Amino acid sequence: MADKGQQVPIVIYPRFTTLFGGLPLESYAIDVSPYEAITLNWWTTPLGGTGVLSCSMTFSESIDRITWQPFSGVSPWVPIPGNEVSQYLKFSSRWFRVTLTMVGTNPLLTTWLEGMLIKRQS
Repeated sequence: MADKGQQVPIVIYPRFTTLFGGLPLESYAIDVSPYEAITLNWWTTPLGGTGVLSCSMTFSESIDRITWQPFSGVSPWVPIPGNEVSQYLKFSSRWFRVTLTMVGTNPLLTTWLEGMLIKRQS
């Protein structure tokens, strides 16, 4: 990864956000047109629920905030509970968002997701 541009911090889920339920949770749409890439750091751990408790995160981008496409060549991000993981993504569209999906019966977890946006070089 070549961090050539100025880095701007971003917080998508603040420390320590508690989430409940099995529906996918989509982040807000982020205008990333001034940025070429992002480095994300994610931490999560289950707090309760039954069944197989797990979660995954996917990344999408859009040119219009209406039609969303998954990042090409990027698999869903599945964390190891209690461990921080990192991901580097290079943007090709104007808008970016993440979707967090929890699995299990009444899943409950705590999480945070933050990172650095890397500005485009002029």
